[in-house]
Amino acid sequence: MNAFKDITGLTHDEMATVLGVHRSQWSMYVSGKRSLPLEATIKLNELLQSIQKNKVNKAHRAVLVTENKSVIQAWQKKLTDLNINLFQVNKKIEEMQKPEINSMPV
Repeated sequence: MNAFKDITGLTHDEMATVLGVHRSQWSMYVSGKRSLPLEATIKLNELLQSIQKNKVNKAHRAVLVTENKSVIQAWQKKLTDLNINLFQVNKKIEEMQKPEINSMPV
C-alpha cells in the first residue's frame, strides 16, 4: 500500500510527473532506497500542504453549512411565528370592524 497514493490519489507515474522526476526515482523514494532531489522535495511539500489546506477548508465549509442551516431554520421559525401573530391581529381587527348586531337600534 502506498500512503502517498492514498493521500494524493495519484499513481507513481503521475507523482513522478508532478514532481519532475523519473518514475524509478519516485518508486525508490517511496521504498526508502533513495532521497528525492531538493526541487522535488519542495514540490512534494507544497502538494501535501495544498491537500491539507483543502481538507481543512472542506471541513470548515461543512461546519459553516451546518451552522447556516441552523440559523436559517431558526429564522424560518421566527417568520412562521410572526405570520401567525399577524393572522391573529388581522382577525381581531376584522372582528372589531364588524358592526355589532345587538347594538343596532330597532
